[in-house]
Amino acid sequence: MERVGDVLNRVWTPRIQESSPGSESPMIKREIVSSPALDEPPYLSFLRRHWVHYFEAQLSDLPEQPRVDFEQALAQGRGLYVHGPIGVGKTHALVALMRRICENDMGSANLLSYLELIDRLREDINGPSVGGPWRDVFMETEHLLIDDLAVGRPTRWASEQMMLLVDTRAKDGKPTYYASNYSLDSLTRRLNEAWGSGESIVETGDGDRIGSRIAGSCSLVELQGADRRLR
Repeated sequence: MERVGDVLNRVWTPRIQESSPGSESPMIKREIVSSPALDEPPYLSFLRRHWVHYFEAQLSDLPEQPRVDFEQALAQGRGLYVHGPIGVGKTHALVALMRRICENDMGSANLLSYLELIDRLREDINGPSVGGPWRDVFMETEHLLIDDLAVGRPTRWASEQMMLLVDTRAKDGKPTYYASNYSLDSLTRRLNEAWGSGESIVETGDGDRIGSRIAGSCSLVELQGADRRLR
């Protein structure tokens, strides 16, 4: 499991250099990133290290209508829910969005997969790490990008954590950008059920609440096409 030293590169704050020594908050301390290439911004080092297959991604790579939708969401400070089949370019689109946010100095940004996000939140159960609780990082970062939303077996605990995250960020007006294989209706149905104790499936209603918050705070964008990885 990566610890804080490795995960530092997963949070990029373009204004961090303005902070004076000793004045950083726990969140800011975690966002300080060192770049292995002196002429390369830290966010590019992060993308090169953790998302190397998508390193060259740009919003201009997207088909015209999805690109327009992405541009409008950024201009309006609105989130995005990007969905479509496997391999149509959802992760590519999120990385391109991360690049645009950082290149335009639009504020702190955090890009990670849904499973990694849940793992980080689970780490908080054993006590906050060096930089403070991961939940605070994900709540406070100005732009949160989550890939592969709802992949894996849904549990009640994970759904409750997502509900808190989605609801808090929506209330605070902080855009969140999701990519998922599920349409929003399918996501809602999927998260309405969760695995409980004894390998039983229980009805939770969490999906209705999460889906409603996402619909209210995000523009929906569907990507279509053949699996690009099989070409």
